[in-house]
Amino acid sequence: MKRNRKKTRRPQIPFLSLLVVLLVPLFCFLFRGPETEIEANTGPNYVPIRGNIFDRTGTLLAYSKKDPSGAVKRIYPYGDMAKAIIGEVDSWGRGIFGAELLMDEVLLSQKDISLTLEREVQITSEEVLNMQMAKFNATFGCFIMMDANTGEILALSTRSKLKEDEAHIGEPLYLKPLFHPGLLSIPIRWLRENEEFDEDNLKSGHKWVDIDSGQSLWSPWTKSTLQRFLDEKRSVTKELIDLGFGDGNGKVPIYTYNIFEEDFKSSPLNILRAFASLINDNGLISPYFINTLDFPSEKRAIPWLDQKKRESLRELLSGFSTPSIASVWWKKEETSGSKRCEIIALGYWPRQSPKVVYITAIKGASYDPIQRPGILSRARRALKLGAALPEEKILSYRVGGEGDVKKVVQ
Repeated sequence: MKRNRKKTRRPQIPFLSLLVVLLVPLFCFLFRGPETEIEANTGPNYVPIRGNIFDRTGTLLAYSKKDPSGAVKRIYPYGDMAKAIIGEVDSWGRGIFGAELLMDEVLLSQKDISLTLEREVQITSEEVLNMQMAKFNATFGCFIMMDANTGEILALSTRSKLKEDEAHIGEPLYLKPLFHPGLLSIPIRWLRENEEFDEDNLKSGHKWVDIDSGQSLWSPWTKSTLQRFLDEKRSVTKELIDLGFGDGNGKVPIYTYNIFEEDFKSSPLNILRAFASLINDNGLISPYFINTLDFPSEKRAIPWLDQKKRESLRELLSGFSTPSIASVWWKKEETSGSKRCEIIALGYWPRQSPKVVYITAIKGASYDPIQRPGILSRARRALKLGAALPEEKILSYRVGGEGDVKKVVQ
């Protein structure tokens, strides 16, 4: 008995179709148009190799690395540490803020750069700022530590609860004119009027003094001395200009009488620069955070401030506390209608021969240092680390292939 087998018909590819499939790619390859280098190097998968970024001791802070697929990625070993200074790159591998933007062309040429900050000091400073922001329940904060005599930024950290600030959109937070630098008018007036050292102020020690409704000052000056300064109607505008205010970081009013001028605001970095120039031995300095083979040396003499007055001011402000001077200003917020305060604290270390200066600048705080004493003094830990740093810096740059780096100490 024969079985009826069902025949299945196998699909067949016509010879002509097969020929087309084989020849079309060959035809396209032979007769394609010219391919430029720009076209070959564009697209979301292309990211250029960039130079490395080091801290002042040679610690690697940013580098480029190829993954197994060949794609180049920018690596930041310490995450968001010092992000405001180091910066970031976009999906095309170009710098968008910080040192990545400022030195974009240098890094794209695969040369390395060195920053003035130091990793351990930076980490400690960020811990201090995070703690202060939490304790004061603030919306914005900035902490900067700087070499008092050269202007080198040793640590810089900013924190904000606003999304646009955290995205680093627009002007850097440490350069925004958001704070009232009026607390500096007190040492300015004292330096201008007191040639002899005031022993009464030295004996009084640091304390909080209410100077107006919602305004308080932490300083070594007695309440009677502060009141005399408040009653004085002589402007300090010229002195503020001599200290660098108005150099692109806030306008100076024509007549500056009061400690707090509503229309007079400046950036945290400019306020710190002015404070450093009051207590150092070099006059007005220029802050910077990128090391180069040619270090900035721009310094400007302050005509009304001599060495004797500087030493007297340092002795007065040193005391046994941190900060050296601070202010609190309570104001009603326009958006929420609730009262919040602005806090500025300035200090230096060591007491008699300052090596480092710092500023804590906080806005939108629900609590002030009078309500929570001891919080501002936590900056002392970071200050001591910064003051202990060696003066030598490592300038690192690429001289050969990947990983071949030469270090120059200066």
